[in-house]
Amino acid sequence: MVSARVLSGHEVAQAVYAELKAKLASLPFVPSLRVIRLGEDPASVSYVRLKDKKARELGLRSQVEVYPEDFPEEALLERIALLNADPEVDGVLVQLPLLPTSAPSGSSRPSTP
Repeated sequence: MVSARVLSGHEVAQAVYAELKAKLASLPFVPSLRVIRLGEDPASVSYVRLKDKKARELGLRSQVEVYPEDFPEEALLERIALLNADPEVDGVLVQLPLLPTSAPSGSSRPSTP
């Protein structure tokens, strides 16, 4: 008979965060994260705040960029392209959902690893 084992999600997450924090601390540079949010959707505001806080706790430089909810798709894609080309930026997150005026169809493609 196979016995079940109950895992504590909090304990597992803390172990993962501790390992990640140690790996980040061993890098010869401090990684930089940019998070883009459009509008003031309460759930998105909360999620982005938590992402920014956790990134900083882990030792990353984190910056949140907030644009109006009617920010045009072309402008969003241009901003993502500029961040991709910036050697000081190591990662870009675009908070979903995007509003129809920002056309989510193209904004999840332009980011490079």
